[in-house]
Amino acid sequence: MTKLITHNPNSEIQPVMKKIITLVFPLFFGLQVFAQSAYQDAFELAGLYRRNGNSFKPLTRTDAADTTLLDLGRFLDILYRHYDTIWGPTPAPTANNIISSYNENPFFEKYQLPVGVNDVASETALKMAAESAITNKSALGALGTASPGISVAVLADGVAKFLVKRTKEELTVAFFEEFREVLASNDELEILFPGTRMILLGIGDQIYNFNAYIDSMREAFISDLKRLHNNLDELLTNNKVEVLKEDTPVNYISALFKATEMLAGKASLKEIITYLGRDAAFQNFNSTTEPQAITKVKSAMRLLYLISESVEGDGFDDRLWVAPVQFRKMLKDRLVLDFYLGLVYEKTKNTSFGSLKVADTFSTQNADEFLTTLNAFIELGEDLHGVTQRIHTGEYQQNDSLLYYEYFDYTQVALDLIKTTGKFVAVVSQKDSVLQQKLEEVTFVLGRISSITLDVRRKHYSNAIVHAGLLVNELILPEKDFSCPLLRYGAFMAAISESRNSNDVAAVMEAFALPRGSSYIKKHYPFNLSIGSYVGFNAGVETLSKLDSKDKTGLNAGMGAPIGVAFSWGGKSDAGHSPGSYTYYLSVVDIGAFTAFRFTNNDAVNDLPSLNFSNLFAPGAAFIYGLPKFPGSVGLFMQRGPSLRKVTSAGYEFDETNGWRFGIMASVDIPLFNMFTKGKKSGCSYSPE
Repeated sequence: MTKLITHNPNSEIQPVMKKIITLVFPLFFGLQVFAQSAYQDAFELAGLYRRNGNSFKPLTRTDAADTTLLDLGRFLDILYRHYDTIWGPTPAPTANNIISSYNENPFFEKYQLPVGVNDVASETALKMAAESAITNKSALGALGTASPGISVAVLADGVAKFLVKRTKEELTVAFFEEFREVLASNDELEILFPGTRMILLGIGDQIYNFNAYIDSMREAFISDLKRLHNNLDELLTNNKVEVLKEDTPVNYISALFKATEMLAGKASLKEIITYLGRDAAFQNFNSTTEPQAITKVKSAMRLLYLISESVEGDGFDDRLWVAPVQFRKMLKDRLVLDFYLGLVYEKTKNTSFGSLKVADTFSTQNADEFLTTLNAFIELGEDLHGVTQRIHTGEYQQNDSLLYYEYFDYTQVALDLIKTTGKFVAVVSQKDSVLQQKLEEVTFVLGRISSITLDVRRKHYSNAIVHAGLLVNELILPEKDFSCPLLRYGAFMAAISESRNSNDVAAVMEAFALPRGSSYIKKHYPFNLSIGSYVGFNAGVETLSKLDSKDKTGLNAGMGAPIGVAFSWGGKSDAGHSPGSYTYYLSVVDIGAFTAFRFTNNDAVNDLPSLNFSNLFAPGAAFIYGLPKFPGSVGLFMQRGPSLRKVTSAGYEFDETNGWRFGIMASVDIPLFNMFTKGKKSGCSYSPE
């Protein structure tokens, strides 16, 4: 947290931090530091030469022990590394060609380089040298200290890059292992993603080498996603898993999937309505255990079929139903209209909705309401005819190679026509909220399945997975809910499948494998442990023990951006209200000076002077309340201020006094890395008991 008032005694921390960095960093970074220059490699060669009796020849003994092979590997590695420097760019030579070249070097010829080396031995030796950590220790022993010109900042950056890379790799392996375990234990995902499951289980213990299999995985992902419509059909109608809700029979869902197949296959909507109202298996299956809502749905779909049949086109311009102009002509002729209504009544009178039949409620009193609804049906039929005509003339194909608009427009009008079922039922029967809800389910399911088909056709697999998740969430039993792993791993598969290059793939794996932080998580889960920052403003008092008594205490205000560990509790709130969070926060460093600089100078110079870790070191603690519905936070804090107080384009302003601060803070909660969340498994949401 940055201060507006500065002081200037010596730092107490900097010498200690320098000593720690000097001791620790070379242990991690030795190999990469001492394998870059001829100066450093010369020390290494000298050590090898002396250790082998002032000669390099013993390195090529046929009965060489492992230690000699390791020395040979170091020797060859150094010669390889500087070969291009001496001879210029050339094709990669063999070990013997390299040695021969150095034998002709006037500076090496008197040091008894070996005549040659066995190819197998050289390959083994190079591998041993690459894998061995002894190289680091040998280089450190020969040089004594780090080479000149390598700053603490460079060493720290190198170690950080190494640790970040390995951390990402380990977390990615853990993600794939988790994915494999979920596929192995989840019967529903096994049906949805059979190809993916087979390849991940086939990899087995080699899962850590996922990069070698990513192309095969991608092919399996694409194959499963292309068959998502069929696999969903199999899953929801599979008697072995039985995931459907009790009021959702298998033959009812099968009929809806069949209807969408007909739609994708360019069957006419009249044929689809006939199928749902007359020919589907669930229309011809009667059972005493059938849910009453489904029995009413059957009647509703039959009613739509009968009404559709009653206004069937007479061949005029290939329309499925009579044209609006023809319908209006009938409305103007009272005699014709009465005959029409009478015929519809006879055809539908025994269609029942529970204890009521159409004959009980449909009469001359509600005939006008029925005709209004029928007119809307006829108008939608005309819209569908217009889409069909554009399809036949090839208008859609001119600018749409995937026929997206053709399929989308046709589907949308078709769904609107099917939705009129509920309106017809409301006219000829009493209001039934359960039936209306079930009819809405019919159009919802048809819409989701159609969207999946369309998205797969366009290779928009991510959208298809979202629609699949919505469909599953609507139809399956709550205790069988697997929509979370479906969305999590399905979205991952889709993103990999949609990737265009290796960089895209790497970005996807990082996005899904690395645990993300979120202020939302802190508020909606019982407990969360994370590393993060609180960026905002703070105000209070600062005590500087080194100054005279009259100057020890002063007001302090400024921008802060501490980074540290947050222990958060949340997930509790009154009914209907978003929860807040309570956090105990331990800060380690504070980059508030940089944050303030970048807020007003985001495009300013990037090559600022080097900086020590001790300049940012700011231990402290805070108690923070996370506000509901907003990532903002307020709290109380205490902190030993960093010596860096201000950043400008010209450089830094320091205050080595390092006093303690106490005050209030108002900030934005920015979690950087989520370490643990109670109640959160496999990236899925927590549901409190």
